[in-house]
Amino acid sequence: EQLKQGGMNTIQEIKIPFVPSLTFAKVVRDGVVRNFPTPLLVEGDIVEMLYGDKAPCKIKLLSEFRDSTSPSSISSSSKILEMSQ
Repeated sequence: EQLKQGGMNTIQEIKIPFVPSLTFAKVVRDGVVRNFPTPLLVEGDIVEMLYGDKAPCKIKLLSEFRDSTSPSSISSSSKILEMSQ
């Protein structure tokens, strides 16, 4: 009853603005590791992935390694992948 007095309905229309989402990939370009939006990946990009990551595009495995200097590598190994078409 208090909701009616205040001009509020019990069920109000929910308005959620549309926000396009982008996925990012860790890419090595010119020897520098950067995060790029996946639509900006090009053939020849080297993509760094961790166990459980989904491939952002069609890629081939170059090597698999464990970096002993990175604390995150203790529990998982990284994969280096190259984008191909």
